[in-house]
Amino acid sequence: MKKRYNLYMIKTTEKTMTILSVIADARYRPVTPKKIAEKAQITASACSHILKTLLVNGYVEKVSHNAGYILGPQTYYLTRFGKYEQDLISICRPVMNYLAQKTGDAVILATIKNYKKFIIETIDPTHNTFKDYQQVREDSIYRTATGRLLLAHMDRWDLEEIYNHYGKPTKEDFWPSINSFNDFRNEISKINVRQIIKIENIYKDICATGYALPLYRNKKCVAALGLSCIFPIENTESFLREEQALKNTFIKAVQVINGRIREKN
Repeated sequence: MKKRYNLYMIKTTEKTMTILSVIADARYRPVTPKKIAEKAQITASACSHILKTLLVNGYVEKVSHNAGYILGPQTYYLTRFGKYEQDLISICRPVMNYLAQKTGDAVILATIKNYKKFIIETIDPTHNTFKDYQQVREDSIYRTATGRLLLAHMDRWDLEEIYNHYGKPTKEDFWPSINSFNDFRNEISKINVRQIIKIENIYKDICATGYALPLYRNKKCVAALGLSCIFPIENTESFLREEQALKNTFIKAVQVINGRIREKN
């Protein structure tokens, strides 16, 4: 009986966290109970009960019967100590600002916690790449340069946990040659963490390119700095020169950040 109760509580907690994530993803736009239940993949009845509890305790607000719910004051109160990894962000932000201004591209600070990749800070001069995501958010661990770089710093056991959790990369991850954990591990072992990681994803007539380099604290990789760029598909000689200049700027920026992290520790 106790085991069944514990299982029920775990499932309820998971549903509650999913509901809060659905509302948070909408940012300040209200989400109706029907839409919340659909996105959370739970029944309307379960969704209603959980929303009532969250409402009573101040974790959500009911804008109106028709409009739906937004996050409540108690949710924001949980973040009263500032941003996640505030010390790391405060070191990185000035350099990220410089890098974004210099290149005109979006700069990303990412980390992996509990086998999930999170973007914890972005500087986006175009306001296009991350216009709907200005807070901490979960991100692709397979498809992105920062994700693969962070994977390359993991040991075998952590990689196995990742693979068991997500399965093999899909077609959308642009990593089609992996059909087993051994394939996955072999591909990861090919990544040279001493060089810039580059991932290219082709969309129609543009090439979305991500670059990534590691950030170290006490000789351990704690995060990855990424640069998200949009390029034409054809790589001319002029473009290759511009890309090399961009890489050099990126390398110097990461060297500055790693130097400041060492000084602080």
